[in-house]
Amino acid sequence: MYRKEKSLSMKGSTSALCHNLSVYTDNDKRTQSYGVVHKSVANIITIAADGANVLMQRQVIVKEPGGHGSTIVMQMKYCEFPERSLMVMACQRGIQIYESDGSVMLYWHSLVNPESNEVSKAYARGICTLQDSMLCIGTDSGTILVFEIPPKGTNILLKESLKEHVLPISCLHSHGLVLASGDDSGCIILWRVEESQLHPYKRIDGLGSPCSGVRLWNELLVATYGSGHIRLFKVISGHMCAEVTAHARWINAIDVVHRNGMVLTVSEDSFAKIWQLKEGDAPEGKYILGSQPPDRQSTLWTNIPLRRLFSDNYLL
Repeated sequence: MYRKEKSLSMKGSTSALCHNLSVYTDNDKRTQSYGVVHKSVANIITIAADGANVLMQRQVIVKEPGGHGSTIVMQMKYCEFPERSLMVMACQRGIQIYESDGSVMLYWHSLVNPESNEVSKAYARGICTLQDSMLCIGTDSGTILVFEIPPKGTNILLKESLKEHVLPISCLHSHGLVLASGDDSGCIILWRVEESQLHPYKRIDGLGSPCSGVRLWNELLVATYGSGHIRLFKVISGHMCAEVTAHARWINAIDVVHRNGMVLTVSEDSFAKIWQLKEGDAPEGKYILGSQPPDRQSTLWTNIPLRRLFSDNYLL
């Protein structure tokens, strides 16, 4: 059913962060790019679409504008819009947006007062696109920043700031007109786009463990937690309809294939597991298979190209 593709060796290491892998496919150039972060460096490798050749390796050192030194990257993500693709860095003290190859920084948004001499603990975490031109990024204050992305150029604007969470945002995901946001308390808030603005319509309280990932699939919300649980919720009502004790430790990544409802979760327990979602009056998540790499640290599972696992026949 699956085959193992050629392993890729990157120039740098990978930090033990949730969702520390992003994949971008350029159909025009027939290339695939993979990006991970370690401290203040983004490691990028670009290969031919058939996987035969490594075309480029690049390390992007993330620095604050104005010569204030490097800054720790909490998450990087390739964000695709109808007319352009960008590489977004959620960092300590601010947000940086680059061209998709990391060659040029287009925009910087500071999370701190530049005139203040106080040491700031501000950071950004949680990145997703929404509709055709909105970019949503979470912050440590529980605020979601919504940016308007133009078809071209650097005229990126902060459209609105949404404040419903009390604790830091941990994850974001959108599908259609719905946005799901999770935080460090395990609380999840569902938002809906109405007249080009986001409005909260359902709050799902946490159960004592941080929410480490959210994914929307049709009428279901799939959420993962630091406790190792996977929970399924109805998108409309927020009602929990299934719960699985999926892993022994923190789940650090999740992805879903929208066309068939297959889900991949990877955890600090060193296992990667595949599940099949089922809709209906009694939704469920059926376990399909699991895999554990020999002689590998568990954080290396975040290097699996999650979005390509099923569609391009990658093997764990």
